[in-house]
Amino acid sequence: MRRATTDPLRDVPTIDRLLDARSVDAGETTFLRFTSGTLTYGDARRRSIGVAHGLADLGIRRGDLVPVLLPNGPTFAITWLALC
Repeated sequence: MRRATTDPLRDVPTIDRLLDARSVDAGETTFLRFTSGTLTYGDARRRSIGVAHGLADLGIRRGDLVPVLLPNGPTFAITWLALC
């Protein structure tokens, strides 16, 4: 008899789930401030999804190691979120 397997992490709030929820609740609220401006939760979500799709188009899949060498700033934050 096989036991039903359950995913113990199914209900864990991941970074992407937290960002999705926050962008719905407070999409226009400032997420990050930079010397060049601000980034809202909604903007961060939209831009990170775009980068994630681009990475997927390049063949990057869940579990792949992706080195990132960027200065601190919005591009790094968006890239990091896309890789979550």
